[in-house]
Parts: sequence; structure tokens; C-alpha cells
Amino acid sequence: MGDCPIEDFESLILPDRNQFYAIFSENLPLAQKDKITPTDLIEYPIISSRQNLVNDKFRNWWGNLYDQVHTVANSNLAYTTSLLAGEGHSVQISYNNLYDKKLEGLTTRPLSPKVTDPNIVIWKKNRKLSNLGNLFLEKLRDSLSN
Repeated sequence: MGDCPIEDFESLILPDRNQFYAIFSENLPLAQKDKITPTDLIEYPIISSRQNLVNDKFRNWWGNLYDQVHTVANSNLAYTTSLLAGEGHSVQISYNNLYDKKLEGLTTRPLSPKVTDPNIVIWKKNRKLSNLGNLFLEKLRDSLSN
């Protein structure tokens, strides 16, 4: 998931994209909004994915507010950081479906303007795949062409 270097891999880009959301305690005033803008978040501590920082995906989204963003944590474990977001005043920025929706006290809102990432199936270049691997890719390609 996400924009990452794939030059060393064969790849197949899937049509559906992952959308980023703000994940936070339902007790925060943000819960009254339908969508979350950069201005809405500037007063909150931000928890984001380490990957987001690598490719600087959100620099344009934050716009002229970028230097005012107070990032308190970067993580590769969206589920764990959603627990932190649910406990306090911080807001996690992540894909909507990477946290346990059964966790009490959390809510999500889409970011506006919308921020998305591709889903990409990758496999090593110049490597013979197993029969099962080839069958999987064949069925996946067929399903995408329908």
C-alpha cells in the first residue's frame, strides 16, 4: 500500500485506492465535523505513519500550515497508534481500515482535500513463480479486466 519505489519488482496496480482519515477520540470537537481540513488539525498533536514522512505525502496537503504541525509520534503500527489516539487529545492520520473498529471511543473522518494511496501487488523481478503464484496473478488480472 502506498507510493513506494517498485523499480526492482514486477507490479500490478489495483484500481481501488486507500483513503486517509483522521482517527481520534469521539470526545474531541472534531467529531462534529463531516470532513477534516488541515486548519481543523493545527491545534492537535498529530500521529502519522512513518511511511508518510518518507515520501512527504502530506507536505502539500498541509500547505502553508506545514511548519506549524505538531507531530508527536511516527509509527508503522497503525493499530497501536489508534489506541493512543483514542486515549487523548491527539489525532492519528492513517488509512481508515487499519484500526479495530470495535475499539470504543474512536471515530474517523475523511481528510479534505482527499488524500489517497495506491494498492500495488508486487513480486520479485526475474523470478520464476510457482504454479499457484502464476494462477493467482492470472485470476487477479482476469478480475481486473471485467
